[in-house]
Amino acid sequence: MEVVLEQPERMNLLGLFMKAALESRAERIEQVRPSGDFALTAGPMTVTLSFEPERVTIRKGANGKTRAHLKGSLAALIQVARGRPLRQLLTRRARVSGNPLALIPLSRVFRKES
Repeated sequence: MEVVLEQPERMNLLGLFMKAALESRAERIEQVRPSGDFALTAGPMTVTLSFEPERVTIRKGANGKTRAHLKGSLAALIQVARGRPLRQLLTRRARVSGNPLALIPLSRVFRKES
């Protein structure tokens, strides 16, 4: 699974963090197979993750129509990436707009291994 930054010289910190997190979970992405576009916002930083069969593209900003949008502080989104999405959502440190069910495959990518 290839993880690519679109315009890496202009990418924000959130996009760089997501690239590292997704590269370390490339095998999980191939198993779970999320698809479509998802937006993530941490403070003033927004990125769009576009999942295709062989590639994940990370774009700066909310590009086009996304299936779901996850918003929270950078600390909350780091906890989501560490495998604790439910806690962040239940405590309202992170919020979802759009279709929350669309985030299920993405949450499985970041779920902690038992």
